[in-house]
Amino acid sequence: MNMNTNMMSMNIEEMSIMLFRAQMNTTMGRPIIVHEFVLSKKHKIPEFSVLINKALTKYNEKFTTTTAVHKFPDWWTQLVIENINKAIKENSNIVKIPNGCCNTEKCPVKGYFEIVMKIINKE
Repeated sequence: MNMNTNMMSMNIEEMSIMLFRAQMNTTMGRPIIVHEFVLSKKHKIPEFSVLINKALTKYNEKFTTTTAVHKFPDWWTQLVIENINKAIKENSNIVKIPNGCCNTEKCPVKGYFEIVMKIINKE
């Protein structure tokens, strides 16, 4: 069985997981880009599940096709929170969040980061 046959026999769920793992590894190891967001002095991080639900509701309005964010919103949300905490620890209001997906203006991961940061900054 060659690689093409293996790929064809994979179901959508397996392919989504494979794509997510690749994006996760790139994000954590060698990100394509690091996005910078300003953290408001009035920021507040909602309870984790509330934050995810609010963010996904807004995200689904903007991104209608299924992405790695839809499949693993908890991981992407935790990444934002960890980098907010890192910025606070460094006494910085600039939150730097790595992205291993892509570096386009319409990147779904970047879009999710923007939405989460707006919720946290209460914009």
